Amino acid sequence: MNILFIQGVSRYGGALKSLFRTLQILKKAGHKPVVVTSRENQLTRDCAQEGITFYTFPIGMWRKAKTWPFLPVTFYRLLKVIKEEEIELIHCNTLWDTPYGLVLSAITGLPVVTHLRNVHSKKLLAKYHVNLAKAIIGVSHACLKFLGPEERRKAKVIYNPLEPLKSAETPKTSYHPTLAIIGRVDTTKGQIEFIEKVFKRLIQQLNVTLYIVGEASQKEKFLENRVKEYEEQLNGKVIYTGYTPDVHKYYATSDVIVIPSKMNALEGVPRVAIEAASAKRPVAATRSGGTEEIVNHKKGVLVNNIEDLQKPLPTLLLHPSLQRKIAVNANAYISSLCSHEAHLKHLINIYEG
Repeated sequence: MNILFIQGVSRYGGALKSLFRTLQILKKAGHKPVVVTSRENQLTRDCAQEGITFYTFPIGMWRKAKTWPFLPVTFYRLLKVIKEEEIELIHCNTLWDTPYGLVLSAITGLPVVTHLRNVHSKKLLAKYHVNLAKAIIGVSHACLKFLGPEERRKAKVIYNPLEPLKSAETPKTSYHPTLAIIGRVDTTKGQIEFIEKVFKRLIQQLNVTLYIVGEASQKEKFLENRVKEYEEQLNGKVIYTGYTPDVHKYYATSDVIVIPSKMNALEGVPRVAIEAASAKRPVAATRSGGTEEIVNHKKGVLVNNIEDLQKPLPTLLLHPSLQRKIAVNANAYISSLCSHEAHLKHLINIYEG
């Protein structure tokens, strides 16, 4: 099957990482995924390395007026890709890409699948006409909760596929507690609030280090400066790495992975929770969006807000046996839930249906 994936936003984050893993799985199974995105980035470099076909040309945000003059050229190029690659199905990788798929469907008659990777309001789902897609995929049950009854009938949850991370079970030769917050530095992700409301108190009890791994968008670069200020103020107890391609080593060297997302982050499922479980590292997280579908009973520490992380972290950091127990439970859970085999099976069921 030849499938066109539309991914307008080119910032390399969880949605693009998950997309690339899906492309790999489909290609390995004998299908032909083709990707269109706005510019060359880590996704296109990964695709080039794997021999996955991709095209780059501007795909603007649908509802922004500055995009409208360029729409005819964008659709001309998309239709050309559909014809040349003999596309049989259109897969919109996020809510924001859905209108492009729907217009292409109206012109070509091809079916459209749309992927919900965050928890979106009823109003936003209606604005992007998700109801017109032939099938809807949510990365968690939380992503589907605002769909109407008609949309629910054609919706299915497919969790993001596992990252092939190495296990991080190697015991430490000397014990020095470490935490890591991995992912985009963003106002909704809670890095600053965690430092201010939890970590400052935590270092009064324990000799603990916090890694902040990731980078901010151009719009929120000021957050990186604030993290760097804390790096200096707290005498190296906070270490800011910025973007790194070698994210695995921070799973391997951290005792606990923290996901301090605010409630308004509206997480679909944090990819970091799946990666941490794959690397056999315990997670302490807030109950944001679909996080609790991965980080739940005996498979992680889940709290209602960022401040509440203060209570369980000292116990978790001081008891390696508890860390291992939680990590092993989480790993066993996601190994079946997020396996490549399960991901492929669910996708093909939707495509063929």
